[in-house]
Amino acid sequence: NIACLTADVACAILPGATGGGLAVKAIERGVKQADNVGDLFKWLDTALDVNKADNIADLGQISENTLSKWKSTTFKNEKDSIKYHYEEHVSSRNIDMTIEEYTDKAENLYNRYLTGNLPENAKVIDTKLGDGSAGTKITIGPNSNNEMGIYSKDGKIITYHPKNPNK
Repeated sequence: NIACLTADVACAILPGATGGGLAVKAIERGVKQADNVGDLFKWLDTALDVNKADNIADLGQISENTLSKWKSTTFKNEKDSIKYHYEEHVSSRNIDMTIEEYTDKAENLYNRYLTGNLPENAKVIDTKLGDGSAGTKITIGPNSNNEMGIYSKDGKIITYHPKNPNK
């Protein structure tokens, strides 16, 4: 039965979808309406987009541990800063990454700087942050798809631009 096969494939691709929520609803709708393999893949793409929306919805549930790694220099608070930068540098670029993964990658870039483990093409410059304090900007790679982070002098994340794995 194509519907059963579709559900099995969808659950294999989206393991988190079995717990319910928007992704399961999108898959169910796709299974009911998929009358050929082309429709199946179109609906799986929709389900993946819904999964991305679930990542954005998780912004309301940012852990204290994650918040503690950020510093807001131009936003009302760290949560607003994370929301803005996550949307700007992850969601809008269709990168599949949670807030925690985004924060971990930003923290990892700074730790590589501290330990001297940056590649030769890395550029590190002192910069002035939005609140007037001093910060550090780290850039790795070409402008078309670079990894970049800006940090306060005590290592808090101001912003982070991950390399796009889709390029």
